[in-house]
Amino acid sequence: IAAPNYSNGFIVHGSFSQTKESNLLITVKDQFGGVITAAQIGIAKIGSDNKIQVQTDDSGTAKIRNLVDGEYQITVSAAGFKEYKSEKITLKSGSTIRLEVVLEIVSIESNVNVSESESVDSERSTPAVVFNERDLNNLPDKQEDFERALQNLAGTAADEESPISVNGVQGAKIPPKQAIQQVRINQNVYSAQFDSPFGSGVDIFTRAKVDKFSGSIGFNFADSRLDARNPFLGSVLPYQSREYSFNLSAPIGKKSNFYIYSSRNENDQSAVINASILDANLQPSAFKQSFAAPARSNNIYLNINSGITEKHKLFFSGGLYNNHSKGSGVGDFTLPGRAADTSNGGGNFQFSDTYLRNADFVSQTAISFYSYNRQSRPTASAVALDVSEAFSGGGSTQNFKTRNLFFQASNQTTRQMGKYTLGFGGNFRANSINQNSQTNFNGNYIFSGRLAPVLDAANMPIRDASGNYVIEQISSLESYRRTLLFRQLGFSNQRIRELGGGANQFTISGGNPKINLSQYDYAFYVQNSYKLTPTVAVSFGLRYENQNNIKDSSNFAPRAGIIWAPKAKEKQNPLFSLPRISIGYGIFYSRFPLNNTLNVRLSNDADRAQYLITDTDVLDLYPNVPSVGSLQQSALPKTQRFIDNKLKTPVQSLFTVAATQKLSGGFSLNLSMTTGTTFRQIVTHNVNAPLAGTFNPLDPRASILPFPEAGNVYGSFSNGKAKKTKLSARLQFPNTGNLYAYLSYSFVKSKNNVVSGSGAPFDSYDFSQEFAPGTADGMHSLDGYSSYQLPYGFSVGGSYTFHTGGRFNIFTGRDTNGDGFFNERPAFATDLSKPGLIQTKYGILDPNPAPGATLIPRNLGRGSKYFSVDANISKTFGFGGDKAGEKSLNFSLDIYNLFNTINRADPIGNMSSPNFLQVIKGAADNDSIMINEAYYVSYGSGGTSNSIGRHFGFGVSYRF
Repeated sequence: IAAPNYSNGFIVHGSFSQTKESNLLITVKDQFGGVITAAQIGIAKIGSDNKIQVQTDDSGTAKIRNLVDGEYQITVSAAGFKEYKSEKITLKSGSTIRLEVVLEIVSIESNVNVSESESVDSERSTPAVVFNERDLNNLPDKQEDFERALQNLAGTAADEESPISVNGVQGAKIPPKQAIQQVRINQNVYSAQFDSPFGSGVDIFTRAKVDKFSGSIGFNFADSRLDARNPFLGSVLPYQSREYSFNLSAPIGKKSNFYIYSSRNENDQSAVINASILDANLQPSAFKQSFAAPARSNNIYLNINSGITEKHKLFFSGGLYNNHSKGSGVGDFTLPGRAADTSNGGGNFQFSDTYLRNADFVSQTAISFYSYNRQSRPTASAVALDVSEAFSGGGSTQNFKTRNLFFQASNQTTRQMGKYTLGFGGNFRANSINQNSQTNFNGNYIFSGRLAPVLDAANMPIRDASGNYVIEQISSLESYRRTLLFRQLGFSNQRIRELGGGANQFTISGGNPKINLSQYDYAFYVQNSYKLTPTVAVSFGLRYENQNNIKDSSNFAPRAGIIWAPKAKEKQNPLFSLPRISIGYGIFYSRFPLNNTLNVRLSNDADRAQYLITDTDVLDLYPNVPSVGSLQQSALPKTQRFIDNKLKTPVQSLFTVAATQKLSGGFSLNLSMTTGTTFRQIVTHNVNAPLAGTFNPLDPRASILPFPEAGNVYGSFSNGKAKKTKLSARLQFPNTGNLYAYLSYSFVKSKNNVVSGSGAPFDSYDFSQEFAPGTADGMHSLDGYSSYQLPYGFSVGGSYTFHTGGRFNIFTGRDTNGDGFFNERPAFATDLSKPGLIQTKYGILDPNPAPGATLIPRNLGRGSKYFSVDANISKTFGFGGDKAGEKSLNFSLDIYNLFNTINRADPIGNMSSPNFLQVIKGAADNDSIMINEAYYVSYGSGGTSNSIGRHFGFGVSYRF
């Protein structure tokens, strides 16, 4: 051990024997880019008891020279910051390793990281993942794949999506990977600071200090000529995409910087139509065709980071985007006549100010504003026609122009006082909709299946020995066929209905197309955390939320958490160490969306009208369309909607237990179990449906209604309930510098009764059998990602996704209880001699159950499994004497669905469809992101084809 050395502005308390010269250069910063002086750095040689301790100088830097070869581990600590512990660092003779360590402020960070630290943080309540720049380099370069990787890393289930924030602003555009300094995922779910059970979701922090100009220019290309055939079309699906991207970051003076990101997507995609129609001879015929649906999108975003003072870190962000597409709405059952040209676009602005009074006091204020416009223009104005899950024809009903405005302001303040941490803050959100909508002004006729006489070859009804018609259930397409056929034969409307023809429903809207409405909500919270011992910490808080468009104001949300992080014994095998265990409990509320209020206004305003008609006198007008004015003059009652005065905000009770464990060889494992019950979920029922057993589709006027003078009256009530339990496991591979990989697994059990309309065939008010498994119930999911850096600038990577099939509902497709929904379910057959029974893999089903029969449970069906492997191969050329590779040219090949697995969507559960229990399309991804329940933004498809088979994408980028 040498004497203390005070050279170079730092203190050396010890050194190793100097046989070969290797050096470490360590710079320590906070998460906003500011340097940290007097940070304590410990350097320990693995396998040796000798340690070095140094401090950073005024520039936040420490230099350690003349270290012997070997493996080292570095720890960095500073007052008010979380301790950093590195992975193994290998020093070789004559090498110099430069490290930039980013410390996280203890009062903001709230993750449970898998580390060997012997202290606990009272804010760390649930497992989390922290990615610094080194980790981010292992994620995909292509923007679309990078964004998808972040969601996958968040560990969400198939029916979930984590919120994404950039520098504290939720909904901001995700910047390119090169502009990001750190990503934190799923932090502190049980802090009262957050309104959702995802905690802060995915938090992105951009680089706060940029010393020079840097950026990249990229081009990605994909063409269907290399794709596999679409199995439902029987040929390669026409497709080509071109994506152009550009980003630039640069300093603005000494304390500020900016980055700008711009992209354009040109996507000449195609939709697959797989419908069942009638040919010229009124015979069922398959209609399979691809339909061109080109789309174009443009995006430009500018972010500015500024550290004008040592105490204030400012972030500005703004952007413009627009998307245009032709042929929207076409595909699956929907024919080309229903196409619409759509566009959406707008702009956004975000600002945040992080006030660092000192390392123990942090306050962040954020303001964001969005303007989002959507427009849909039908290519045909004819009346719409829906033949239930056989085909949808006529003209499009989607004719609207909408502008959404969204504003949010929030503040979060935390104060660290020794073992105690106090946090408090609040947020305010406002949303407005300005709409000019003529949606469904052209009207829509609906044909479903029904009970009808069996016809002979001459299309005449067959009678039994007693002279009665032989009855069977016919499909929606057969009902439509009989309507056209018997009209050609000159039959009366009544006779056509007796023989199984005629429309089942007609809907139409009218009146003043313009409407404006708004709402706001607000929340306050206080969060307390206390470190009881060096290994045990607790947190507890309370959040209050409210909004202006419902009367319920009792939205108090308590949160609590406890963590136990036992100390690891020195040189102990990680397998025999105790895991870090955390437990959390909390209450979470879901805001009542503004769109629910919009739906009520669209039907109830004095100058608006909506009709859902089952009166046969109107239905027999098909294909002619009665005007809204004529319906009003005939005193036909309008459809009405209302929100229950006693409606309460949906509330979720959530409990989580998690354990994190270091394994041998640098592996780590996280296990968690989350279970919750959601009460007061919003469901819609028809409160003026016919009383049980009184509805006759051939004579709806004979039905007995609770309010005889009114039409259909749909109310929104908070009487839904859901239960969900999720088990998760995540295996993190050691990050060796060349290899990065993880593997995650989840299993979900869920039940709910959140369904519009009763499944009981005779009683629209019977919801006793609706509490049933959800669509994700029983689903096993396995996801993984790996990236490996090969010599000579090559790298290979891939993502892997597998999940078992979800559940789907089996229903008759007929409205036999008169509530306006086609949700009724069949029964399990008890009399196997009864005509019309249908044999399925789920048993022999009776689509015409007698009163009191045992109905099948909701979501009885189970869909197909999903498996896909996406692979990437890239080669990087560094040049210009830039040894660090900051100037480089990169070529990449993306192979989506490498093994050409045919992943199928759920089968058709509608027994009235000619495609019952058949699969007519492939499983598809949804690239849209919902922001604050205000609007969806689609960032384009990049190089991803909408083919469900194997397809390829090519990319080239220049980084400077």
